[in-house]
Amino acid sequence: MEQSFEDPSNLYKVLGVPRNADDETIKKAYRKLALKHHPDRNHGTDNSSHMEKFQIINTAHKILSDKGKRRIYDAYGMKGIQLWEGHNADSLPDFVFKKWFKPVFYTIFLLSCCFCFCCCGCLCCCGFCCNFCCGKYAPKEDCEYNSECDLERNDEENVTQRENVSETQSYNTTEKVENEKDKKEDTSKTNDI
Repeated sequence: MEQSFEDPSNLYKVLGVPRNADDETIKKAYRKLALKHHPDRNHGTDNSSHMEKFQIINTAHKILSDKGKRRIYDAYGMKGIQLWEGHNADSLPDFVFKKWFKPVFYTIFLLSCCFCFCCCGCLCCCGFCCNFCCGKYAPKEDCEYNSECDLERNDEENVTQRENVSETQSYNTTEKVENEKDKKEDTSKTNDI
């Protein structure tokens, strides 16, 4: 592998070793580059660039020679190393970097209402207590898909149908009564004649 300082976050490229290099190969590459770019050996106008390269080489060797840090670097890159070094090694347990941790973390995150742990810490409480994070993730009220709206619409249709039926019945009874009155009047007129 060719050695390059273009991307200092690619530590294997900085040392010029393959990803599957053993500890001895990493140590040899580090010693060779450290001698080449050591600030005491390079006096002159380029001293600052040699100093920067020497620091990058030291960082790469420090991470790749430590088995734990190398494992973290291989899995998560420089962000994982920065997270690991940002915390005290005792305060951040090893299981944080295991493959199973991420799905478990997100599952607990979702089931606990974004770690609010309202009531008992479940989505049921989140839906009833704070309306899915105070309404932010609440389901949209669309009558087209909402069964409650369908029930209300059916109730309104039933009431309207009952009103129509009762109006029709009352109209029919009123018509019958008027017809009977007309018949009585007609019969009384014919009787009078």
